[in-house]
Amino acid sequence: MTEVAKYVFEIKTSNSTFLSTLAYGPINRTEIHSRAYPDKAISDYLFDIELPGSLGPWTSVSISTTSLDDDGIGCSRTQLQIGTELNSFGGISQLSNISSSDYTIECSLRSLKLVYSKPVASSDVLRFHVGVVQADWDRALLAVGVYVEIAYADGTRKYKDLAISYDKQARSEGSEYFSGEVDRDGPIFGGA
Repeated sequence: MTEVAKYVFEIKTSNSTFLSTLAYGPINRTEIHSRAYPDKAISDYLFDIELPGSLGPWTSVSISTTSLDDDGIGCSRTQLQIGTELNSFGGISQLSNISSSDYTIECSLRSLKLVYSKPVASSDVLRFHVGVVQADWDRALLAVGVYVEIAYADGTRKYKDLAISYDKQARSEGSEYFSGEVDRDGPIFGGA
């Protein structure tokens, strides 16, 4: 897995210089990971909740919405997927849809409950892929509360409340990259 890297940006203005840092590293695949992003094809949003198989073996995993503001669930775009290969940053590079006959889903515009009762390999990632429909397009922040429950054979359970959000006014998205000009050697580029 790729190590965490720290990048320092030097930003010059007409009368001063600012130094800004950015830490970038792999996804921690020992805990639940979530993200939100726009679905540009239909002008709505997708939220992913990813559970590493290393949290198992479980008897079931479920998610349910706890808050939606005035927004809704895009039921036709909500599904369960399995990631079987990860890239060096922990992102899923090989993904397959799980047949809807293998999980239980109760979905309406105002609520979602999805339950999966099969084990996954400890090296795999179970992804709940949730379509979200924004009701008020003037609102800058789209936020959904999700409750995650993992049940184990010995009767114990793990719970997690997630607040997943997407800021429509952010200057960049997770899928955008920046480029720049390197003006000196450093540890990243082979120098001292």
